[in-house]
Amino acid sequence: MIRPFKPLFTMEFGYMKLAPKLRRLLHECRAKETTRYAIEGIHVDSDGLTATDGRRLIHVELKHKLKDGMHVLTQDGYMLPVEGMGNFPKWQEIVPKDNPEGKTVCTDDSQGISGVVYHFNQNKTLFNLDLFLPVLDILGSLDADVQVHKSKPGRPGHFTGTFTGAKFVFIIMPINL
Repeated sequence: MIRPFKPLFTMEFGYMKLAPKLRRLLHECRAKETTRYAIEGIHVDSDGLTATDGRRLIHVELKHKLKDGMHVLTQDGYMLPVEGMGNFPKWQEIVPKDNPEGKTVCTDDSQGISGVVYHFNQNKTLFNLDLFLPVLDILGSLDADVQVHKSKPGRPGHFTGTFTGAKFVFIIMPINL
């Protein structure tokens, strides 16, 4: 079944307003602790929008006209620029560059989830499913095509894909035992 195209954002009152599912995705991955102010907001650069809580990271490629820098995401989904939040990490540096082509997984059923878990168990890498499953659930609600990239043992989990025409990168850090 082909679903109607829904834009990921609109411009209202001169500000970007994110669609609810994109807002949920970025909100899920941003830091919630007020002491982590440098990563509490959403980072905007020429490539798109990035959020991290230090254990997982999502970057969504979007064409936009926002000013580069940190933005606060309101409950209504507006992206408001803020100054003085600190320096956002150089997220491109943690994305694995040596990963081969990924394997597509299904995000809307338990078979897809178990396939992801099995894939990483093969590499003897553990991830906190409490951090991973909410993101996978949101990506499933966006009808995302998700690719799992093979990573070396102890390295971050690396996922790429698309939803509603936007490309994304999702990284989750492994559990240190």
